[in-house]
Amino acid sequence: MDIEVTIYRGTESRFFGDYELAPILRRAALRHFGEVARRGQIELHLEKSVDEHAFPGPPQVRNITKKFARCSLRLIQDGRAVNEDRLPIVDLLGPVLADELRGLQPEETSWAFALRPRQLAVIPLGSQFTMQLPADERPAPEAQGAVEVDPGEPRHRPFTLTPLAGAEAELVQPELLGLDPEELGKINVLVPARIHDQLLHDTPLSNRMEEGGFLLGRVTKAADEVHLVEITHVTRAHRTGAGAVHFTFTGNSFLAAVQLIEERGRNEQLVGWYHTHLLSDGVDMGLSTVDVDLHLATFQRPWQVAALINVQHEGRVLRFYGRDQNALREYDQWISDDSGKYRPAGRALGGG
Repeated sequence: MDIEVTIYRGTESRFFGDYELAPILRRAALRHFGEVARRGQIELHLEKSVDEHAFPGPPQVRNITKKFARCSLRLIQDGRAVNEDRLPIVDLLGPVLADELRGLQPEETSWAFALRPRQLAVIPLGSQFTMQLPADERPAPEAQGAVEVDPGEPRHRPFTLTPLAGAEAELVQPELLGLDPEELGKINVLVPARIHDQLLHDTPLSNRMEEGGFLLGRVTKAADEVHLVEITHVTRAHRTGAGAVHFTFTGNSFLAAVQLIEERGRNEQLVGWYHTHLLSDGVDMGLSTVDVDLHLATFQRPWQVAALINVQHEGRVLRFYGRDQNALREYDQWISDDSGKYRPAGRALGGG
């Protein structure tokens, strides 16, 4: 199954883990409907609405799934509904999550969760449930000419894979770009003012579905282990799947990006990718485990970055992440001024 509940810890919403919805929903239905819910199907429909209240706990549990705050819950037995209710999602799942999380981290007083549904699914639970996605979903199109390969299947391999050697990045003097060598990290993202404005102000972004695309640019070095990643162009990804809490690239998405690089003819590289998270005001989230896994598996150059745009009613927050050994961490961004020199910037906040 590909339906998750992502849990965040503390008032600052630090990522804690991804969990299957099925067992959580089963316990929630038993708590809500009683023993009768041990048999049949549980049908859950997400509803678009806004609800800021939290389950008081202790510990407190908040729902930060943007725009989907209520649900309809039905218990189906022998082809007919025997129980039905409509209630806030946090009232349904909050008590179950509070009980579980209290046992895992007794000292923590504040938690949050976000539903991450991927597809329509029927999951056997002893009792079952059907999760019906809202209308604002765009399934990922099938890639043309795709072939499924099972890495675990023993077979003769008629070819050998050889890693391609990447071009060595040019060594530059960071002072000429306005950069203080003492302030530079392993990866430093250089964002021209027009690109910065494009990401934070000018590019229309949906408040119903996550969006994403690719970052084109050039890579230089200020020292042996200090990369300067200059973003020169941002392009939306083609042939993608999306929903309120997920964004999916396809093979054709990458083919279109490579073709664009060739057509532009500006000696650019694919320096990374970007996508949005749709959040309630006041919520500030980083990359999910799905995002991290995608980056580590797909963007394998040590200098490739992931840009995250948190989309809120009060504005957009832009952050950049890159490799740190076998994990991702946030890296500094630098914004150009009128002279073309770069100045440090924190988590940039723009208009909605």
